[in-house]
Amino acid sequence: MGDQTAAFVGSSGPLSFVISQSGSTLTTAIDSCSYSGKIVGATMTLELNPTGCSKVERNILCPNRMLRDTSFVGATLTATVVGNSASGTGTYRVNVFDAGTAALVGVLVEQFAFTLSR
Repeated sequence: MGDQTAAFVGSSGPLSFVISQSGSTLTTAIDSCSYSGKIVGATMTLELNPTGCSKVERNILCPNRMLRDTSFVGATLTATVVGNSASGTGTYRVNVFDAGTAALVGVLVEQFAFTLSR
């Protein structure tokens, strides 16, 4: 799947979402998937709630000419908050299957940096 994701390396783009805070508890939804977490001092962490987040891509053609399905299974976002902005890192975890089956052939881990601002 390397060729499929190579186009995204070094790319950036806007994404709008709202983080709600109640005490030290944080919640948000990104692309219809809910996240929850905490803020402790200046560090915020959000974890994907995989229940109800069924991001599935089907029949992805890999460089080896094999078809694969992917299922988004996890994400973690961690950032340091300074004033009205935050910067940090994130990790997405995606299961990769033989297309049309439940045969797991691997796990794709995507790591990225991000900046949030009000």
